[in-house]
Amino acid sequence: MVALFVLSIAASLNAQEQQFANLGDFKLESGEVLRDCRLGYRTLGQLNADKSNAILFPTWAGGTTERLAGSVGAGKLADSTKYFVILVDALSNGASSSPSNSQLQPHMQFPKITFHDMIATQHELLTKFLHVDHIKGGHGNFDGRNADLSVDGAVPRFHGQSDSHRRFAKGGALRPAALDYAD
Repeated sequence: MVALFVLSIAASLNAQEQQFANLGDFKLESGEVLRDCRLGYRTLGQLNADKSNAILFPTWAGGTTERLAGSVGAGKLADSTKYFVILVDALSNGASSSPSNSQLQPHMQFPKITFHDMIATQHELLTKFLHVDHIKGGHGNFDGRNADLSVDGAVPRFHGQSDSHRRFAKGGALRPAALDYAD
């Protein structure tokens, strides 16, 4: 019994580590190709048997999943005790394929990326790497919010509910609230 508990803790810690989906040469909305496209991500929580509890939480353009992971857990913005939370590093953020880390298209050779491109790579991550064909909901901050909202039109019937970060306190300060997606 103790061994199972230790394995469960180890699996949980591994899920929080940075992972990468190697998407290969990825065709962008512009027709250009992002060579050797890599998308950084972290998963927290457990995917249930019918794969109905996944939520997508992309970073903002300069943000990282490492910083975003602090918002995930029991009683936090995204509750990983209820949901399988998929944090995704935005393209060009320094973790995923970026002008600063691309070996084949460094700096000014790096193609221009659109929100549609970010959504397309996230869809590829979800369907081909994580084998999730529907998400319960999505959440995003700032630029992530825009990508989250766009997925409704870009990938019909894939997306459940959206709760983009629009909760602002008096004076414009961000006031996050825990996500709770209806069944």
